[in-house]
Amino acid sequence: MDVKAQEVRSSGDITALLDGLTVRIGSLSYSRKANALHVLDLSGTGKDMSFGAREGLFDFLQGVAVFTGNPALTFRGFRVVFSRAEYRFVERAWQGQDAVVQREGWRGSAKRARYTEGTSFLILEGEAELEREGNRLRGERITVNLDTLQVRVEGNVEIFLVPPKEETP
Repeated sequence: MDVKAQEVRSSGDITALLDGLTVRIGSLSYSRKANALHVLDLSGTGKDMSFGAREGLFDFLQGVAVFTGNPALTFRGFRVVFSRAEYRFVERAWQGQDAVVQREGWRGSAKRARYTEGTSFLILEGEAELEREGNRLRGERITVNLDTLQVRVEGNVEIFLVPPKEETP
């Protein structure tokens, strides 16, 4: 701790509680002047979700955390991995770039993805694609209803459906 500079640094197995999440951190540094927390090797678990990233910067003045190093978010059976992701504190919203989506039997991708905690929708935008059991959907925007698993595709829509296999007697 540097009292004069009002900075704190720590490393090791650090555990913190943050807005209902238990967060594990490899190392951290905090600057009171910038009101920002820089962390490495972080993972968090909460009631309905988990996340992880190589690096994170919590900017408390702007109300946003930025994650890099293939940040991953897991919720309601879906895992979304980004090249870069942001979490907005007030909106409780996750958004990221270069998203890869996985769920048992599902896979997809998009230039951007969004999920707001407490809602029932995952939104994929920009060259969005989602595949399940050989069926493929493409469009500029794909909205997945997390409650019903129904999918809505918008803008420049392409659909490729595989007919069900006939059972042989």
